[in-house]
Amino acid sequence: MIYKLESIAKNVDELLSLVYDYWEEADERRSIDSFNLDVETYLRLEESSIAFLLTARDTEGAMTGFILYTLAPCIHTGVAKASVEVFFVVKAYRTGEVAAYLLSELEANTPDEAYLFFTLKTEFPHDHLIEVTGFRHVENLFMKRKSNGSSNSRSLPPGSSGGSTS
Repeated sequence: MIYKLESIAKNVDELLSLVYDYWEEADERRSIDSFNLDVETYLRLEESSIAFLLTARDTEGAMTGFILYTLAPCIHTGVAKASVEVFFVVKAYRTGEVAAYLLSELEANTPDEAYLFFTLKTEFPHDHLIEVTGFRHVENLFMKRKSNGSSNSRSLPPGSSGGSTS
């Protein structure tokens, strides 16, 4: 297996194929029809040295797994923060060490003292893999997509600006 940083731009077609596989598998509640990867933004972020692609390839050159991540200063601390956007390993390669090596490569390709963040679908039992590679569980992510006319809308607390800078 070969692990390395590769160009997003030069691997878009192969990457998109695997991202679609990830999307279909990661959460059956989503619909592939709603998938709309913003490739242009990833390419702009890559040009700005913010988005990166770590790959695992077999001896014949086929991509068997990848981590697509962004790297930028954390706005809370100023320390570098690597945020994994997609972490995927092709099913046929999940019995080996591909995932662990990809995580090791992520660590090797980020600055010393960087924070490494990623979320996992809670339906999948990944705890052991994550703990073995030195990560620890620090919080859960809750997500809700607001829709027009949402009945659960709340106003901001008194004195809150709601992000407005005016």
